Amino acid sequence: MTLGRAPCGIMYGYLTNYSNYKVRMSMSQTNMPLKITQSTCDDGKIQLNVTVPKALIAQMRMNAALMLAMTNYIAIEDVFEHGGEAVISRVIDNLSEAEYEGFLNHLALHVFAAHAVTQQKLEIIMEPQANSSENVEKDKDYHFITVVTPKPVYELSSYDPVTVKIPSVEVSDAEIDEQLYLVAEDNAKMVEDEGAEVRDNSRVVFAIESQNVDGPIKYLTSERKGYQLGDNFLPEEFDTNIIGMKIGEARTFDFDLPGFGKSDADEADDADDADDPDAADNPDKKSVITTTVTIKEILKKVIPAITDAWVAENIPDAQDVVGLREMIREEGVAYKTEHIEEIKLFAVASELAMRIQGDIPDELYEYTRDELMANIRQQLQQNNMQFEDYLAQQGLDEQSFSMQLVFRTGVTLRQRLALDALARHMKLKLTDDDIEAALENMAPGHKEELRQQLESNGRMYQLTETAMRQKANKWLYDTASYEVVN
Repeated sequence: MTLGRAPCGIMYGYLTNYSNYKVRMSMSQTNMPLKITQSTCDDGKIQLNVTVPKALIAQMRMNAALMLAMTNYIAIEDVFEHGGEAVISRVIDNLSEAEYEGFLNHLALHVFAAHAVTQQKLEIIMEPQANSSENVEKDKDYHFITVVTPKPVYELSSYDPVTVKIPSVEVSDAEIDEQLYLVAEDNAKMVEDEGAEVRDNSRVVFAIESQNVDGPIKYLTSERKGYQLGDNFLPEEFDTNIIGMKIGEARTFDFDLPGFGKSDADEADDADDADDPDAADNPDKKSVITTTVTIKEILKKVIPAITDAWVAENIPDAQDVVGLREMIREEGVAYKTEHIEEIKLFAVASELAMRIQGDIPDELYEYTRDELMANIRQQLQQNNMQFEDYLAQQGLDEQSFSMQLVFRTGVTLRQRLALDALARHMKLKLTDDDIEAALENMAPGHKEELRQQLESNGRMYQLTETAMRQKANKWLYDTASYEVVN
């Protein structure tokens, strides 16, 4: 390995960023090192000229084929025992040689660039950027260049223990009252409101028949449909037309439903409908809906009074109201106690972050923001939730969410850099227990799977970074002074 300063121009083709690509297959367990020459660029970045031994290339070629087979549902069980070349041939036969080689080259750059960073024990920010003038080939060494940005070094105005305010784990009477109200709300019943008329925000049950110029609209025709006014399921014009109606009353009216109103005839033959000259000349004609609504029920919510009798019947373990209040208090204290450590860890890291000296590059803010957003979207995908549904659940619009993300990005980034500075100043050293704790924190119950994934993908440098920050945060937690506030 050599050290020095050199210009870091893009020597071969374009620079490729692989930060969003996820590698899932295992690399070989060999300890064969990469051959790396390291130099420092004029702009302070680090360039690694890397040679990958052909023995590692053989495993990479196999991994690329396995991943393509898995993601494209290509059966390989019958050829797997014949070795990597048989698997590769099966994949190429089902896809193409160009697709396999393109994927292989992307995979190799991504994985080996990360391995190079780990092997050199570099502390970097953002993703390694790698490029190569050659393709990955069988029985040949592979050469590429990766350029990384070293982590900036920040100092703190003070390295003394911090003092923070934390919430009390005690549960106040006001909190218990709030929980009692929620218990009552959860046990509310919808009953018929006899003699009432439809009002704003009423919940009703009606029969509905709807049609447009093409005929009946089946999803707006039903003998019994529950409906909540103000939910925006139908336009405000629809709600306005049924306000004032009473049980048993029928009313026919028109309302506009832009972009909707497809009839049964449309469902049967979209092509014929698309050629209908009348519809083409009148693009808004189908959106005018004629509907007849007959009110069957007007419902009201009845919230039970939380009395001794009600508690004895519905929550027998509590026996009476006094017992229910005590049960709520105990559960609240247990919940707060369980989460107080998380609150303290966050609070002390946030307080330390206030001591950072120096400016933080915009590109690091942008990278951290994109990282947080990617994590959110990954969690939503795992929970089969759309981003729009997530915003609605949180009571946010896109502008409010963006403002929250900006704030969260700033807090997260400054916490990380402050903990880095503290760890360096304290000369903290990682132990095996620290690594184990970090793995468990990152993937509770699945730490061995995560370790294997990080090792195979060359991402152990990210694990050590996380473990060091976690250790610094724990030191801060243990030495801090806490002021308990209600």
